[in-house]
Amino acid sequence: MKTKVAVRTVMLIVLLMVAFSCENITEPDDNKIKIEVALSGAVQKGPFLNGTSVLISELEGNLTPTGRNFSSQIENNAGIFQLPSVEYSSQYVELKADGYYYNEISGSASSSPITLYALSDITNRESVNINMFTTLERPRIKQLINNGLTFSMAKDSTYKDILRAFSFPLDSIINSEDLNISAAGEENAKLLAVSLILQGPRTEAELSELISNISFDLQTDGQINSSSITTGLFQSVNSLDTTSIRGNLEARFDELGIDATISNFEKYINILMQTQNDIVIAFERVISCDGDSSSSIDISVLGGEPPYTYQWSNGATSEDIENIGPDIYSVIVTDAYNQTKTSDDIIIPGRMVLTSEVTHVDDLHSEGSIDLTVTGGEAPYTYNWSNGSTNEDISGLELGVYTVTVTDINNCEETTTVEIYDATPVIDIDGNLYHVIKIGNQYWLKENLKVTHYRNGDAIPNVTDSTEWTNLTTGAYCEYDNNPANVDTYGRLYNWYTVDDSRNIAPEGWHVPSDDEWKALEMTLGMSQSEADNTGLRGTDQASQLAGNADLWTDGDLENNAVFGSSGFAAFPGGYRYGSNGGFYYMGGYASFWSSTEGSSSYAWGRVLRCNYAYVGRYSGHEQYGFSVRLVRD
Repeated sequence: MKTKVAVRTVMLIVLLMVAFSCENITEPDDNKIKIEVALSGAVQKGPFLNGTSVLISELEGNLTPTGRNFSSQIENNAGIFQLPSVEYSSQYVELKADGYYYNEISGSASSSPITLYALSDITNRESVNINMFTTLERPRIKQLINNGLTFSMAKDSTYKDILRAFSFPLDSIINSEDLNISAAGEENAKLLAVSLILQGPRTEAELSELISNISFDLQTDGQINSSSITTGLFQSVNSLDTTSIRGNLEARFDELGIDATISNFEKYINILMQTQNDIVIAFERVISCDGDSSSSIDISVLGGEPPYTYQWSNGATSEDIENIGPDIYSVIVTDAYNQTKTSDDIIIPGRMVLTSEVTHVDDLHSEGSIDLTVTGGEAPYTYNWSNGSTNEDISGLELGVYTVTVTDINNCEETTTVEIYDATPVIDIDGNLYHVIKIGNQYWLKENLKVTHYRNGDAIPNVTDSTEWTNLTTGAYCEYDNNPANVDTYGRLYNWYTVDDSRNIAPEGWHVPSDDEWKALEMTLGMSQSEADNTGLRGTDQASQLAGNADLWTDGDLENNAVFGSSGFAAFPGGYRYGSNGGFYYMGGYASFWSSTEGSSSYAWGRVLRCNYAYVGRYSGHEQYGFSVRLVRD
């Protein structure tokens, strides 16, 4: 055997011819980063063989694809690939190699292909190697970036996680894509050792499954929690014949004509072999989505010498702990030889809380937005908005009510409803302000009318005397119980003669809704045409949708329905004034509204919501009644 001299991968490239093609190339944005580089590298698991395809995908800063891809192919058995100079519009890329490889343990080519990956920041970089470390780290890096870390910080943190997972010392931290199994050095020895341990006696399908399982086990907390994976790794270590493996590698590089230095991988094989007698703590959590004291942690202990004793950070001495609340927990395990091992921090998250910052529509012309913030639970989160968006924040919104359900990694869910209304209020002749909500194709005021003058400035009489009220045939208003303190919340009550007066009680551009316009609103909320045309209580849950301000309502079926308040109409339970005796009834229990449509003589159509029903009442009420008034836009 001739003396081996370490060589850099880039020196091998000049010996090889590489096929190249481009797919889905689009012109980059002149305002974006532009990096022109001829990327090259090696796919190092054995290494990979002639015919391996290499796909390079350009990524955004959050590591989502930009859609620009470039492909290459290895054309010999040294695993080297090369791309001609390409201009990238991002500094981040993902490389994917799919092909056959030289199995260092069997000393022969694999019978099936496997896939390896690498994520890289190509700023000031021309070479990217694809290997086991770059593949194992990929999901964890994406997770950490999603949690707010920079790419560099995520890479360094994940490199440490992988070394710890295999019980290797943290001698130095380098970029995983710079590792080279054909060169000397401690970090290269660690890469080769991991590659051999994962391979073990496994078939290509079993190896691919193991790589995937470890990658996604590392993703959440940076550690291998599965006892079956740990046991399998120890079994691999015990099966390895390091003398035979070294001979296979040396013979392979000789055959390829490569002067290579096989690093001291045996050292790290032995390190993991020795740690199989160390105590290993894995855990599973049962999370209470309510954030109460009903979560639990189930640990599994391997290695050491049983029996074990346990000392938890909350004082418990049992193997597993139950009925625990949100907190950070750890456990010290002591074996029969008095060896101890302290677990990593085990987090029990609190209940998710959803808050939002809302930009409302301005004068019905601008667009609204919702900036959602999630605290508690455990990232990553998924978002399902009622308008179909799956983003955390949404914009370009019209007036209306938007509902989002957020799901965390533990499948815990929280739902919140956010309303976009008109930030430029409608002003009546008295200067009272009203907000606007859009429901279907209609624009409605969100508050009950408070005005005391007709549109032309004439005063509407305020009639407090009960006998006088019952004898009226002209317009009048009152406050519930003749108490002005009720106006700010509930508005005023009007007889129907006020609604029908030609002087008009609505501001310019608005009017009292007709009976048909009330029906249109109810059908927007799910009522059928035949139900809308009926009298009495109709529909299903439309009254609950129309109601709002739960703290004002008497408890009942209306308030206890899941869709309570979902329309944004926000009906107030302002009660009514009886036409026959002038008395006031059912504030807190009834919301009564006039329409502009007269029924029979002395009667007009109205709507009633009751605290004990989810249905909307359509009644023809005597025109002397005092009802609330809501306005709809012309």
